[in-house]
Amino acid sequence: MNLQAWQSSFATLASVCATLSGLLFVALSIKLGRVGAQERPMLLSVAKGSFSEFIGALLIALMMQAPDASTHPVPWMLLIIMMARVWWHISHFRHARRNLSLYILYREFLLPLLSTFGLALAAYHAVNGRIFGPMIYWTVVMIMCSGCQKSWRILLRELER
Repeated sequence: MNLQAWQSSFATLASVCATLSGLLFVALSIKLGRVGAQERPMLLSVAKGSFSEFIGALLIALMMQAPDASTHPVPWMLLIIMMARVWWHISHFRHARRNLSLYILYREFLLPLLSTFGLALAAYHAVNGRIFGPMIYWTVVMIMCSGCQKSWRILLRELER
């Protein structure tokens, strides 16, 4: 598959992810005392998750803009990012399952798990020499949407106060 046709789409995704991570960083910096407060540990966890979603999507989008993505280490970088996401999901699920109901766990983890599964499929195909631009593109969009969902929850939790 010709990835040249997808480079402008990945450039757009990279700029959107960079903008959203910057906005999240500024918003959290303004309210740093509230986010890091001892009585609101879940808010800090959601903020970390949202920021990591944006940075992960940004890294993938930037990798896919390389002049010849099929010959440089894109497949291995996809695997590394996917493994980091799996580790993140396991560590946060173990912590969250003690404190949250099943519905909230479902809401918190469904989209991130689906995007990690899409990333695993994309990494598998890339390791086998078949980099599919559309699959990676839509996986990055899902990762970005997961970050937006978490950022939205931070905003709603702040508005409740």
